[in-house]
Amino acid sequence: MEYRKIDEKHFVVRLEIGEEIHDSLVALAEKEHITFAMIQGIGAVREVTLGLYHLDRKEYRETKLYGIKEIISLTGTLDRLQEKPYGHFHIALGGEGGTTWGGHMVSGIIGITAEIVVTCFDTTLVRKRDESLGFNMWNLSQKA
Repeated sequence: MEYRKIDEKHFVVRLEIGEEIHDSLVALAEKEHITFAMIQGIGAVREVTLGLYHLDRKEYRETKLYGIKEIISLTGTLDRLQEKPYGHFHIALGGEGGTTWGGHMVSGIIGITAEIVVTCFDTTLVRKRDESLGFNMWNLSQKA
């Protein structure tokens, strides 16, 4: 991963072949003390795991895709969970013949590159487990 801070609120990030998107962005948040940010990116993956949440089972049903897929859109947030950086990302992918896939990104391995913009905000958002839903949500009543 290479990155550069371009002003007080923005980083540009380039990921290389074989790097894992989630792990790389969480590492950036840890190193740069990012407590809340939005991310946007494009590029290509060679392997990705998508998740679709099933409320009745309180679990993600995963789909793995292999082979080069264009990242049409990578979006999400970097925030905090139990004092540590936490990434929540969604991805839209394109393949040959116009085939598309998308959903919650459980993991993604770069196949060519990724170019990502990280927009930081002057606040801290913390996630808290919501047992009725079975996943971590922003705790908007807690102030940093």
